[in-house]
Amino acid sequence: MEFHTLLKNLNTKSFFSDLIIERGIEKESLRIDRNGFISKSDHPKSLGSSYTNSSITTDFAESLIEIVTPTYTNIDELYGKLKAIHVFINQNLNDAQGMRKCCSVLRGSLITGEAACARVESAQNRRA
Repeated sequence: MEFHTLLKNLNTKSFFSDLIIERGIEKESLRIDRNGFISKSDHPKSLGSSYTNSSITTDFAESLIEIVTPTYTNIDELYGKLKAIHVFINQNLNDAQGMRKCCSVLRGSLITGEAACARVESAQNRRA
């Protein structure tokens, strides 16, 4: 039996009527320094402990920020939480840690740093 036909038969039998889909996001991003290189600084203390913060961790490298959302059945709530975590990270990265308060998404990655912001602006100007 074809997959499409199988799904149609299951739907006819109300197989999916009680189905609840929960979604969560894990997003990894590298911190970069003012010159656009991968940061060699420790995980910023302002983001909390990378070992105990369930939403912001380092995974396998100090320069890596991994964002982990809880699971949601509502996609708008999921994206709202992801945005809130991004905003918190951006507000807590500062010049003292060798980073500028600049956050942008480039090819799905959070990038920070004066050089990164210049690269994003340059790329946007080339596209215009």
